[in-house]
Amino acid sequence: MLSLRQVVQDTFGISNLSQGVRARLWDDFYSQHPTAFPFQNAQSRQSLFQTLVHWDTWPKAADFTSTATYPDNKVTPYSQNIQGVTHSEFYWMFSLRERELMAWPVGQDLDSNLSQSYTIQASSTQLPAGYNHYGDSDSLYVSQADRWLTVTAVEGSGEPNCFVFHSFQDPGPTPQSGPGGWSFLGYRVIAAGPQVGFGTNASWAVFNPGGSLMYSSTFNTDHIQVYRYSNAVAGSTLELPNVTWLGDDGIKIKHSSADTTLELKRVQGGVVSSNMRLYVTVDRDLSEQGGIYGIDLVSGANLLYLPSGGGDVLNEELQGQTLWNVDPFNPPGVNGQLHLVVLNNGITDRVSLRHWSANAAVITHL
Repeated sequence: MLSLRQVVQDTFGISNLSQGVRARLWDDFYSQHPTAFPFQNAQSRQSLFQTLVHWDTWPKAADFTSTATYPDNKVTPYSQNIQGVTHSEFYWMFSLRERELMAWPVGQDLDSNLSQSYTIQASSTQLPAGYNHYGDSDSLYVSQADRWLTVTAVEGSGEPNCFVFHSFQDPGPTPQSGPGGWSFLGYRVIAAGPQVGFGTNASWAVFNPGGSLMYSSTFNTDHIQVYRYSNAVAGSTLELPNVTWLGDDGIKIKHSSADTTLELKRVQGGVVSSNMRLYVTVDRDLSEQGGIYGIDLVSGANLLYLPSGGGDVLNEELQGQTLWNVDPFNPPGVNGQLHLVVLNNGITDRVSLRHWSANAAVITHL
């Protein structure tokens, strides 16, 4: 049986719960937006038990092994201006700066120049003025339409956040002509409250796989912005989702003890796992704690750090990331569950993908 005090002690290093666990560890955001809480019981109330299980199973840095960098600083069809990565059932999906998404079959060698990749590009006339720079992307399977929905943050000179949506069908493990019915659905421009320093619009956006929420942040930030979206399904067609910012300051990012604010600089990407864990990329050198941070969506606490060097130095940028267990596909040169894009800027850009494998005992808890 789970012990409340032991779980909180082990996860946050906190022994004093005189205020109560909700007052001490629930982020203030949920007092104003209780239905956005990630763990609800059958009565649609915030579940302490599910939250304790969530905290008790948070993976630790020791649970991950850096297994490979593949490709490693190579020119590929997707390396130029690469910004982010997500996936469907059988495809890698790379977002490129010049308003382009590229699909790459998981069984195809990532370090190759084979032509079996598929792209869709948004023209400048399809985006609002001032937004011309795709950031990181995320994807979600919408079963009602049997289609995948992608969201991509679009950076630029405008201050409100801009999110672009595409949809497509995954053709299966032996594609003949790439994703089916790939379409540009449109964009939503949404003001999102207080910003921190340089970079005043979202650099990444992710879906909450367990509900109708999205998360994002600006380039430099001390909070996670939260949105509610609706999947507009008409028959087998996906339409442009409605997106609403939930207001306030969002979820405050805090140090692991959940008592002081933590500002992250150069946040370039993110992903939320099926277990409601948020992982974000901080594009800094190792000496400045660059790498992947795991943020607890209940408390806002930083509960995981995986170092990854090179960010913000020597023309390298740590970009987007995705969670995908590729081991069942046995792709050339690649294994593991967590994958990070590294861009080496130049006249001809080069790309590295860094991969981590989780211990078998925690794969289902990522």
